[in-house]
Amino acid sequence: MKVPNRFDLRCFILLIFMTFSVSNADDLENDFEKFRDYFKKDYFSVGLVLQVVSDFQIERSFPGNNGFNIANARFMVYGEFDKKFGYLMRTNFINSPVILDAKLHYRFSKKLIIDLGQFKAPFSHEFLIPAESIDFVNRSRVVTVMAPGRQIGLQARGMPIQNLPLNYNIGIFNGNGISTNANDDNQFLFVGRIDCLWENFLNQSNTSLYWGLNAAFSQDAFTHISEQLNPFIFEPLFFDGRRTLAGLDLRFTAGKFLFSGETIFGQFQGTLNQLITDTTFQDIQATGFHLTTGYMVGARTQLLLRWDNFDTDRRSNSNWLIGGINFWPSSITELQLNYIINTEKTEFKHHQILLNTQVAF
Repeated sequence: MKVPNRFDLRCFILLIFMTFSVSNADDLENDFEKFRDYFKKDYFSVGLVLQVVSDFQIERSFPGNNGFNIANARFMVYGEFDKKFGYLMRTNFINSPVILDAKLHYRFSKKLIIDLGQFKAPFSHEFLIPAESIDFVNRSRVVTVMAPGRQIGLQARGMPIQNLPLNYNIGIFNGNGISTNANDDNQFLFVGRIDCLWENFLNQSNTSLYWGLNAAFSQDAFTHISEQLNPFIFEPLFFDGRRTLAGLDLRFTAGKFLFSGETIFGQFQGTLNQLITDTTFQDIQATGFHLTTGYMVGARTQLLLRWDNFDTDRRSNSNWLIGGINFWPSSITELQLNYIINTEKTEFKHHQILLNTQVAF
């Protein structure tokens, strides 16, 4: 067994202690209120997300190395004129390409809003939640692997029925992500989603139920997909063929309690091409889900527990158990501590600790 460096362990424990010992939260709130008065307008607002993640495992079984990384360094500007014409520009300076979102929209009415540009395809509630607001340090594996992600295209959305909190999103996209500013073939990705938020569910105060259904279809030509679909080794994969996705998600809150879950099914009918060895793997089916429960133990502290499942017909079923603590020193700062156990390697030396320290507004 590999013995961890004691200095590394002490530094990591000290970091956790220091980041949780946050003071002057009231001063932060006062400063943020002043900032919002100047830079948060309907027609022009600015935002920033900075996340620093610490990753530790005694004996590495997850990808990566022990240490620290800048998970996100995002800046955005957005606004809307006359409640009609709007815009959003979001960048991430640690990624390539730097531009995450470049979207224009026109609001005809509550029933019809048109989006055009580069933005998140409307699939998966957890993916559509901004990075600074997700429950855990990382999104679930099934969402990371199979959600279509950001795309360039056109979307229609709105609330079709008056006084009913039902939303629809229908989009057509290039289907090849955002690595290139053009369609790489004459095919498209079609994505649809409906969702609904019921406040005071079953006439109970301080409760809400959110649910969503989504589906996607594309005929791809050498389109990059997640390497986790590879049945043997983790190398870049490109897909030629028909891709079909379907998913269901829900989120229920009652007072201090939270329950959420999501499942996605994916079918890849065609050929997966491994870039390095040039070998191919025919038709793959993949499924996965996550179930999460949470409880607010204080006004600024939340405890979470998640079961994370991912499975393909070419690889054994994989399950992770994830414990989490979220702490908000102020409205613009958050600390997230995650403890991850892979049920296939349950020894303590394979347990992973993630700590996310963030500022976001």
